Amino acid sequence: QATYEANKRKATSLTAEAKQLGSTWTAASIDAAIKRYVAARQIWRMLQDRREEALVLEEAGKAFLTLSRFKEAQSAFSDSHAIYEQLKDSRRAAELLAEVGDVHFMMGNHRQAIVACEQALALDNGDRVKARALTIIAEATHLLGDFSRASQLVTEAIRVWQSLNDPEGQARASRRSRQSRS
Repeated sequence: QATYEANKRKATSLTAEAKQLGSTWTAASIDAAIKRYVAARQIWRMLQDRREEALVLEEAGKAFLTLSRFKEAQSAFSDSHAIYEQLKDSRRAAELLAEVGDVHFMMGNHRQAIVACEQALALDNGDRVKARALTIIAEATHLLGDFSRASQLVTEAIRVWQSLNDPEGQARASRRSRQSRS
């Protein structure tokens, strides 16, 4: 029990250090943060705390994304998604699938982005997941040349973002709407 508590404190400390390092926004500090997230993940895995493991994987994914290390971000988000699936947490699993879809989009894998976001929508149709997934699907659909469908998706995404009173989401979807009409 004492070893368990010591390991738990160590993993918690590593995660806190990683968050602090990541907040300085230098490549070196974000890279150091990633190393701490990876170390914390190993401890949470050893302790069989799947939820904490999923959380640090998600944070590592965000850090990889900040450094434009897309494949590593995708892997971390996918691993986190798989854990949430095992935990039967469909909301979090859907959020991570939307992250995977967004990374696919950033990598230029537009069909894969659509597939991941459609899977996210099938898992959880909550407004935030729906708005984000629809926006990504609309962007990818537009780039694949289906302008009519992209326009419909953007309109629906904007409506959901508005219901969430999320100006940033509305702006992203609106930018896509303007591009779909041109």
